[in-house]
Amino acid sequence: MQARLPQAFTNPPNAALEIRRVAPEIQDGAPNGYYFRAPLDGSRAAIYWINLKNVHDWPKYTLPSLTYHEGVPGHHLQISTAQRAPTHPLRKIAFFNAYLEGWALYAEQLADELGGYASPVERAGYLQSFLFRAARLVVDTGIHTKRWTHDQATRYLVDTVGFAPAVRSARLSATASRPAKPAATRSAMPPGCGPAKRPGRSLAAVST
Repeated sequence: MQARLPQAFTNPPNAALEIRRVAPEIQDGAPNGYYFRAPLDGSRAAIYWINLKNVHDWPKYTLPSLTYHEGVPGHHLQISTAQRAPTHPLRKIAFFNAYLEGWALYAEQLADELGGYASPVERAGYLQSFLFRAARLVVDTGIHTKRWTHDQATRYLVDTVGFAPAVRSARLSATASRPAKPAATRSAMPPGCGPAKRPGRSLAAVST
Protein backbone atom coordinates (compact mmCIF):
# COMPACT_ATOMS: atom_id res chain seq x y z
CA MET A 1 0.00 0.00 0.00
CA GLN A 2 2.88 2.38 0.74
CA ALA A 3 3.93 2.13 -2.93
CA ARG A 4 0.41 3.09 -4.05
CA LEU A 5 0.21 6.28 -1.98
CA PRO A 6 1.68 8.59 -4.68
CA GLN A 7 -1.48 7.89 -6.70
CA ALA A 8 -3.41 9.92 -4.14
CA PHE A 9 -0.88 11.96 -2.14
CA THR A 10 1.98 14.30 -2.83
CA ASN A 11 5.08 13.57 -0.75
CA PRO A 12 3.51 11.02 1.66
CA PRO A 13 5.51 10.14 4.78
CA ASN A 14 7.40 6.87 4.96
CA ALA A 15 7.75 6.54 8.72
CA ALA A 16 8.59 3.13 10.18
CA LEU A 17 5.77 0.99 11.52
CA GLU A 18 6.40 -2.09 13.64
CA ILE A 19 3.88 -4.93 13.88
CA ARG A 20 3.71 -6.67 17.27
CA ARG A 21 1.52 -9.19 19.01
CA VAL A 22 -0.67 -7.99 21.87
CA ALA A 23 0.76 -9.35 25.13
CA PRO A 24 -1.11 -12.49 26.28
CA GLU A 25 -1.72 -10.99 29.73
CA ILE A 26 -3.89 -8.20 28.28
CA GLN A 27 -5.27 -9.82 25.11
CA ASP A 28 -8.61 -10.80 26.69
CA GLY A 29 -9.69 -7.19 26.96
CA ALA A 30 -7.86 -5.84 23.92
CA PRO A 31 -9.38 -5.15 20.48
CA ASN A 32 -8.35 -7.10 17.39
CA GLY A 33 -5.86 -4.43 16.43
CA TYR A 34 -4.83 -0.94 17.48
CA TYR A 35 -2.22 1.70 16.79
CA PHE A 36 0.39 3.35 19.04
CA ARG A 37 1.92 6.47 17.60
CA ALA A 38 5.66 7.05 17.67
CA PRO A 39 6.95 9.51 20.30
CA LEU A 40 7.83 12.95 19.02
CA ASP A 41 11.49 12.43 19.90
CA GLY A 42 11.70 9.48 17.48
CA SER A 43 12.99 7.12 20.17
CA ARG A 44 10.93 4.25 18.77
CA ALA A 45 8.79 3.51 15.75
CA ALA A 46 5.00 3.54 15.73
CA ILE A 47 3.43 0.16 16.55
CA TYR A 48 0.50 -1.73 15.05
CA TRP A 49 -0.64 -4.23 17.68
CA ILE A 50 -2.41 -7.43 16.56
CA ASN A 51 -4.44 -9.57 18.96
CA LEU A 52 -3.76 -13.27 18.32
CA LYS A 53 -5.78 -14.65 21.22
CA ASN A 54 -8.09 -16.60 18.94
CA VAL A 55 -7.80 -16.02 15.22
CA HIS A 56 -11.00 -18.02 14.67
CA ASP A 57 -12.96 -15.16 16.23
CA TRP A 58 -12.12 -12.86 13.32
CA PRO A 59 -11.69 -14.28 9.82
CA LYS A 60 -8.55 -13.67 7.82
CA TYR A 61 -10.51 -11.80 5.15
CA THR A 62 -11.14 -8.96 7.64
CA LEU A 63 -7.43 -8.35 8.24
CA PRO A 64 -6.72 -6.10 5.22
CA SER A 65 -9.45 -3.63 6.14
CA LEU A 66 -8.28 -3.54 9.76
CA THR A 67 -4.66 -3.06 8.67
CA TYR A 68 -5.49 -0.20 6.32
CA HIS A 69 -7.51 1.41 9.13
CA GLU A 70 -4.71 1.20 11.68
CA GLY A 71 -1.68 1.49 9.41
CA VAL A 72 -1.37 2.96 5.91
CA PRO A 73 -3.35 4.85 4.66
CA GLY A 74 -5.09 5.10 8.05
CA HIS A 75 -3.88 6.18 11.48
CA HIS A 76 -0.19 5.77 10.70
CA LEU A 77 -0.28 7.93 7.59
CA GLN A 78 -2.37 10.63 9.24
CA ILE A 79 -0.42 10.81 12.49
CA SER A 80 2.99 10.56 10.82
CA THR A 81 2.00 13.48 8.61
CA ALA A 82 0.92 15.52 11.62
CA GLN A 83 4.08 14.72 13.57
CA ARG A 84 6.39 15.96 10.86
CA ALA A 85 4.41 19.14 10.23
CA PRO A 86 6.03 22.48 11.22
CA THR A 87 3.42 23.32 13.82
CA HIS A 88 2.91 23.60 17.60
CA PRO A 89 3.63 20.32 19.46
CA LEU A 90 0.08 20.20 20.78
CA ARG A 91 -1.21 19.98 17.23
CA LYS A 92 1.04 16.98 16.67
CA ILE A 93 -0.48 14.97 19.53
CA ALA A 94 -4.03 16.28 20.08
CA PHE A 95 -6.68 14.55 18.00
CA PHE A 96 -10.46 14.48 18.20
CA ASN A 97 -12.47 11.33 17.56
CA ALA A 98 -14.24 12.53 14.41
CA TYR A 99 -10.93 13.72 12.98
CA LEU A 100 -8.86 10.68 13.91
CA GLU A 101 -11.33 7.82 13.48
CA GLY A 102 -13.13 9.53 10.62
CA TRP A 103 -9.91 9.54 8.63
CA ALA A 104 -9.19 5.89 9.42
CA LEU A 105 -12.69 4.94 8.29
CA TYR A 106 -12.16 6.84 5.05
CA ALA A 107 -8.78 5.11 4.70
CA GLU A 108 -10.54 1.76 4.35
CA GLN A 109 -12.41 3.18 1.36
CA LEU A 110 -9.29 4.84 -0.02
CA ALA A 111 -7.52 1.48 0.09
CA ASP A 112 -10.32 0.08 -2.05
CA GLU A 113 -9.95 2.93 -4.56
CA LEU A 114 -6.21 2.24 -4.73
CA GLY A 115 -6.79 -1.47 -5.42
CA GLY A 116 -5.67 -2.62 -1.99
CA TYR A 117 -8.11 -5.53 -1.60
CA ALA A 118 -6.61 -8.44 -3.49
CA SER A 119 -9.75 -10.53 -3.93
CA PRO A 120 -13.55 -10.33 -3.72
CA VAL A 121 -13.31 -12.04 -0.34
CA GLU A 122 -11.00 -9.34 1.06
CA ARG A 123 -13.33 -6.68 -0.30
CA ALA A 124 -16.18 -8.48 1.47
CA GLY A 125 -14.27 -7.91 4.70
CA TYR A 126 -14.09 -4.21 3.89
CA LEU A 127 -17.82 -4.09 3.17
CA GLN A 128 -18.53 -5.91 6.43
CA SER A 129 -16.47 -3.26 8.22
CA PHE A 130 -18.67 -0.51 6.78
CA LEU A 131 -21.79 -2.50 7.59
CA PHE A 132 -20.62 -2.79 11.18
CA ARG A 133 -20.19 1.00 11.42
CA ALA A 134 -23.78 1.47 10.26
CA ALA A 135 -25.10 -1.21 12.63
CA ARG A 136 -23.12 0.32 15.49
CA LEU A 137 -25.05 3.58 15.08
CA VAL A 138 -28.28 1.65 15.60
CA VAL A 139 -26.90 -0.22 18.60
CA ASP A 140 -25.55 2.99 20.15
CA THR A 141 -29.01 4.56 19.92
CA GLY A 142 -30.70 1.38 21.07
CA ILE A 143 -28.57 1.03 24.20
CA HIS A 144 -28.40 4.66 25.29
CA THR A 145 -31.80 5.94 24.20
CA LYS A 146 -34.12 2.96 23.74
CA ARG A 147 -32.72 1.06 26.74
CA TRP A 148 -31.95 -2.08 24.77
CA THR A 149 -30.75 -5.01 26.80
CA HIS A 150 -27.43 -6.68 26.12
CA ASP A 151 -29.25 -9.55 24.41
CA GLN A 152 -31.21 -7.22 22.12
CA ALA A 153 -28.06 -5.42 21.02
CA THR A 154 -26.22 -8.71 20.57
CA ARG A 155 -28.96 -10.18 18.41
CA TYR A 156 -29.00 -7.09 16.23
CA LEU A 157 -25.24 -7.21 15.60
CA VAL A 158 -25.25 -10.93 14.87
CA ASP A 159 -28.25 -10.75 12.53
CA THR A 160 -27.05 -7.63 10.72
CA VAL A 161 -23.27 -7.98 10.56
CA GLY A 162 -22.67 -11.70 11.12
CA PHE A 163 -19.95 -11.41 13.75
CA ALA A 164 -18.83 -14.41 15.77
CA PRO A 165 -20.04 -14.40 19.41
CA ALA A 166 -16.67 -13.36 20.85
CA VAL A 167 -16.35 -10.48 18.40
CA ARG A 168 -19.87 -9.22 18.99
CA SER A 169 -19.27 -9.18 22.76
CA ALA A 170 -16.09 -7.11 22.48
CA ARG A 171 -17.62 -4.66 19.99
CA LEU A 172 -20.78 -4.33 22.07
CA SER A 173 -18.83 -3.58 25.24
CA ALA A 174 -16.92 -0.82 23.46
CA THR A 175 -20.13 0.75 22.15
CA ALA A 176 -21.89 0.54 25.52
CA SER A 177 -19.02 2.22 27.37
CA ARG A 178 -18.58 5.13 24.92
CA PRO A 179 -21.91 6.76 24.07
CA ALA A 180 -22.05 8.67 20.77
CA LYS A 181 -18.56 7.58 19.65
CA PRO A 182 -20.01 5.79 16.59
CA ALA A 183 -21.87 8.95 15.58
CA ALA A 184 -18.75 11.08 16.03
CA THR A 185 -16.74 8.72 13.85
CA ARG A 186 -19.35 8.60 11.11
CA SER A 187 -19.92 12.37 11.20
CA ALA A 188 -16.48 12.91 9.69
CA MET A 189 -17.49 11.09 6.51
CA PRO A 190 -19.08 13.30 3.83
CA PRO A 191 -22.67 12.44 2.79
CA GLY A 192 -22.68 9.65 0.22
CA CYS A 193 -19.13 8.60 1.02
CA GLY A 194 -18.70 4.86 1.30
CA PRO A 195 -18.28 1.67 -0.69
CA ALA A 196 -21.50 2.09 -2.66
CA LYS A 197 -20.17 5.20 -4.38
CA ARG A 198 -16.98 3.57 -5.73
CA PRO A 199 -15.64 6.77 -7.31
CA GLY A 200 -13.23 4.80 -9.46
CA ARG A 201 -9.51 5.16 -9.81
CA SER A 202 -9.37 8.84 -10.81
CA LEU A 203 -8.10 10.30 -7.55
CA ALA A 204 -6.99 13.89 -7.37
CA ALA A 205 -3.62 14.27 -5.67
CA VAL A 206 -3.86 15.52 -2.12
CA SER A 207 -0.99 17.53 -0.76
CA THR A 208 0.38 16.42 2.59
